[in-house]
Amino acid sequence: MREGEVSQVELMAKDVEFVIRGLLEEGRAVLVAFSSGKDSSLVLALALNAALALKRSGGDVPPILITHGDTGIENPTISALAMREMEKARQFGLAHGITVVAEVARPSLNDSWAVSVLSGRKLPTFANAASRDCTVGYKVLPMARLRKKLLARFKKHAAAAVTLLGTRFEESTGRAARMEERGESATRPWSKNGQLFLSPIAFWTTDDVWEALGHIRRGALEAFTNARDVFEVYAAGGGSSCAVVADMATEGVKKSRACGARFGCSLCAAVGRDKSLEAMIESDPGYAWLRGLNRIQRFIVDTQYDFDRRSWLQRQSDGNGFLVVKPDTYSPAMLAELLRYCLTADAEERVAARRVGSSPRFQLVSPSAVVAIDASWGLQGQFERPFTAVEIWLDVHVRGRRYHPPENLVAFPPRGVPKERFLWVGTDWGAGENLDFLGLRDVVREMVHQDGTPNTTLKNGRQVLRAHEAELFDVDEEAAEEFLTWEAEHKVEQSRRLDLAGTASYFYYAGLGLISTSKRHLGMLDEVVRRTNWKRDIGLCGSGAAAKAKALSISREKRDEHLSEAARGAKSSVPDRSLHEQGQLKINPS
Repeated sequence: MREGEVSQVELMAKDVEFVIRGLLEEGRAVLVAFSSGKDSSLVLALALNAALALKRSGGDVPPILITHGDTGIENPTISALAMREMEKARQFGLAHGITVVAEVARPSLNDSWAVSVLSGRKLPTFANAASRDCTVGYKVLPMARLRKKLLARFKKHAAAAVTLLGTRFEESTGRAARMEERGESATRPWSKNGQLFLSPIAFWTTDDVWEALGHIRRGALEAFTNARDVFEVYAAGGGSSCAVVADMATEGVKKSRACGARFGCSLCAAVGRDKSLEAMIESDPGYAWLRGLNRIQRFIVDTQYDFDRRSWLQRQSDGNGFLVVKPDTYSPAMLAELLRYCLTADAEERVAARRVGSSPRFQLVSPSAVVAIDASWGLQGQFERPFTAVEIWLDVHVRGRRYHPPENLVAFPPRGVPKERFLWVGTDWGAGENLDFLGLRDVVREMVHQDGTPNTTLKNGRQVLRAHEAELFDVDEEAAEEFLTWEAEHKVEQSRRLDLAGTASYFYYAGLGLISTSKRHLGMLDEVVRRTNWKRDIGLCGSGAAAKAKALSISREKRDEHLSEAARGAKSSVPDRSLHEQGQLKINPS
């Protein structure tokens, strides 16, 4: 291309800026969904250029609102890149008198990877999962909350606000089909769930994007950033192909699909092997600190089909008084093992950060997450003793022990899930006992409480422990840190000495005010505690729970046979609960 000539990509960039400027001239707030990847980086640059052009012409520029989703387990180098680029965008706005707001959306504590997976509530999302439901809690809901907050701040421009996306038809066949289904457009805002979106680079190719970023890097295209950090990260994450495209883009030369590196969550199991993270580690010794995260990710992926690492007792009845017995979420032993690996990664990162006088680049399990995990383990009866997660935290962060995934673990080959079996539980946990004093109720605390009964009454008339109320389950971060610093060792020692039940940890945190929960969830929590008490009585808490559940269970055919006998017999027929201990199950008319 001769000097002074304008390239095709530069003309395409001007077209995008023209469309975005039109939105701004209409008084619309423009939100940019920013991941710090190549596509969203280009969209942000073009959006800010459009705002600058309007400003220079004397027009009023509505706010540019940049939203970034941080799941808490992002590739730390990508998170750091996003923070740097958003700060550049803020400074660009200050320099040119444009309102630029850049904020980060994070999942609630209960929806975070650490709490949802390490508590035993959910499995990681694997590659063969029917849906990526993890994105809902990790990104979709947090981004929706952030969007609502930002638009409430700028009400004048909120009514017809448009969110700019970096989606492109060329990315993949699946992406193209979904974009087509949504009616995505590069020139006209399109609607989804009552919100307006625009996909300004929808018809750009990967080469187009890299060429435009190359123009930005060499200063031929004005932008808030020089994009050098973007090139460096892709060169590391995509191997030599991304490095080549960086050089070619600078010269305005094209080569089809030269770099398609993708970055995501560092512990994401949905991608199988994380090739971009592995490429970064192999490309430069400066990324060696990411190896610990990659080993945990590989361990999670490689053990997907190891059903001995699963809990075998599902939580909800099948509607006939039976619990399904088949591989479900992680077993107590696996949860403890995975927590040790994650806490070790955190501890080693803290040591490395102190060595160079900087802040840690990541934290997988925060103090509040430790308390949340421990409370959940107690609530669900994952272990016989309370404060087990706290004991693991002390083991790693106080006693200095370190745990790493096995280096030469052979991945378990894919296999089908074993046939489900069934375990009789009846219609109510603890049937035939005094239910008033079971469940979410601390009788000892009631007896010593001086200000009246510390309870609240549910709609069904049951008395349950009054908890600190919040819209979402939460843990007081400062209180959690103080507990781990000053009380944790004492509570672990006390639980051993007094042989406390596993649920004691939940009641302790609730009574102390460390945890808050929604009032509408108290009934569910009451049922969970009654279920846990039942599991403890039967011997289904702790490391031997899976083997015991399988031993006590019956086949589907046997279950159906019992149900048929019950239907032909008396009006009320239930299995004899005492026969659980014998591994037998019979239906007796009552």
